[in-house]
Amino acid sequence: MAAALSLGVVRGAAGQERGAQSFAAGQAELAAGDAWSAREQFERAVREGYPAGPGYKALAEAYLHLDNRLFYAREAIERALEADPGDVASWYLLADVNLRLDGGDADGRAREAFHQVFRIDPFYRDAFERWGSLYLDPSDQRAVAEIFGAELESDYDPELALRRIDVLYDGGFIDEAQVAIKLIRPDLDASFVSERFVAEARLA
Repeated sequence: MAAALSLGVVRGAAGQERGAQSFAAGQAELAAGDAWSAREQFERAVREGYPAGPGYKALAEAYLHLDNRLFYAREAIERALEADPGDVASWYLLADVNLRLDGGDADGRAREAFHQVFRIDPFYRDAFERWGSLYLDPSDQRAVAEIFGAELESDYDPELALRRIDVLYDGGFIDEAQVAIKLIRPDLDASFVSERFVAEARLA
């Protein structure tokens, strides 16, 4: 990938101060609409010791303002996540970039990024809706249902339980969806599962 993303880091307080100055300059350049100069400033910031998480994330944002730089943006986001794997916004951005890339392995990488979003925050922005817009893949539905199931075991949320039912139903796991509905509404005869049924359960 680009040499710009293999950035050596200048250590020490002086380097970190220069990095902070370069980062601020990059933000100003980006706000002014000069994404190319912002990119140079963010690269310099990381090289001079600015924290890699926000530094590479800002670099990715600069690339996203330039034409034909989606692969560079993805590389930068991945570097940011190496430094801060718990940053849900970066995982969401990574999914977004892969959706925009399309083709090749981008679909699978988008799904994997959405999985990480769901592990951190199942209700983050419109991640669930955007994930749901991908073509139906039962193995992917299964993976997301398991992520939601693990979250429900540690912190039960009725809305997430209903969302898991939607996922199971869409993936064709009807029996499991029926069991999940009975856990939420034991008074109902879950002889079938449908989006309308789930919507009615949500309103009840």
